[in-house]
Amino acid sequence: MKRSQIQCSWQGSISIFFCVLVLWSTDLPAHEFYVSMCQIKQEANNDSLKIIVTVFSDDLGLAICTENGKKPTTLAELLNFNSAEAIAYISSRLSIKIDQDVLNLAADPIVKIGKTRTKLTFIFPGKLKIKTLEFSNHIFFELFEDQQNLVRVTLNGQKKSAIYMKEAPDGTISLD
Repeated sequence: MKRSQIQCSWQGSISIFFCVLVLWSTDLPAHEFYVSMCQIKQEANNDSLKIIVTVFSDDLGLAICTENGKKPTTLAELLNFNSAEAIAYISSRLSIKIDQDVLNLAADPIVKIGKTRTKLTFIFPGKLKIKTLEFSNHIFFELFEDQQNLVRVTLNGQKKSAIYMKEAPDGTISLD
């Protein structure tokens, strides 16, 4: 395990995941923590790999506004972004390699923009035998010092997760 990566066991990460899930299921307009989640799944009987990136919509709006030199003053201004802007931001800050092959995260994802959270779902057809996943996850690090980016992987009957922080945004998850 690299020092630049904090890797959690499944048991340790379930409490973090549960907290994130409970808080993200509410419709509160504000939050006191900064987190993104990237879930990577492949069911045993499914021929596609699914990557779901979930972020708080107001954080994504702030990132897009900041990148475009705008200073929003209302929540409505923060949430005034479109799918193309969301895809451009996320794909420029998240890179995933499967066994050294880079995935194209700008390739036509399903985007759901909500008041509280935004989800981007990327589907890659074809059964993949995955041995390693390499991540470079810089989502919102330019905005928040305490940003945490969670990655949860469910592949080949294995479940693994990792947390990436500004000081350690890159890492590898091995699936032996």
